[in-house]
Amino acid sequence: MKDQHEPVSLDEYVLRAIPNSYQYYQANLEIPVALAAFQANRTRDGTGLSVFRESCFLDSAQAPSIVAHALPKRGDYYVVRLAVADLKLLSLTVLPDPKQDQPLGHALIPELGYIQYEKNKPKAKEVQRELAKLASAPGAIRFIPIASRQDA
Repeated sequence: MKDQHEPVSLDEYVLRAIPNSYQYYQANLEIPVALAAFQANRTRDGTGLSVFRESCFLDSAQAPSIVAHALPKRGDYYVVRLAVADLKLLSLTVLPDPKQDQPLGHALIPELGYIQYEKNKPKAKEVQRELAKLASAPGAIRFIPIASRQDA
């Protein structure tokens, strides 16, 4: 288990929580994870998009469930696992950003923050598209909400 204050290394994985909503995930599509899953929120993601470092959890197999249940909608999230090395190939960095009110290993991807998004929307959309592909790859989704709204 890594200390959440240590720098993020290329051999790590991060988890991204995606709200259980048709806007973010559509199981019937070739790429079910939508670009919106990596869209920064003006209020919450000004300086970077939130992710969680899998290596900071005692039991990495339980980390996706812990993340999903610790967030405001309590388990109503898909949680995807992304390799930091893949993020680096997209010119993204992951910086430790421990928070008292968040699960262990909170980190930010500064290049995907709202401020950066506003500066270069076309580039941001291109990166979001690649992240959606990575998040939709076989095995990337590590937690599926029980009350999936895909049939609604």
